[in-house]
Amino acid sequence: MSVDHDATFASQRRPFTTMVAQTTSPPNDVDTDPLIAKGSEDAIYIGFIILGTVLMAIVGIFSGRTKTAILFSLFTATVLIAVVMAL
Repeated sequence: MSVDHDATFASQRRPFTTMVAQTTSPPNDVDTDPLIAKGSEDAIYIGFIILGTVLMAIVGIFSGRTKTAILFSLFTATVLIAVVMAL
């Protein structure tokens, strides 16, 4: 007596359209989403400033010319961003 396992499994499967229709959509309320950090932007900005300062100090210790080139590129990028934002 052999049992056709494929036929048994096929009868237990649901069609794909039924599975899609039964899924629930995520809530649209962003304020209650626990995965979105709120109020931590200031800490991130402070961390970036500290990280940049430490990196500039390390680069400045090893090579003054490289530090000057990096500062010039940062200044130029800041001016360019300000000009583009003003347009």
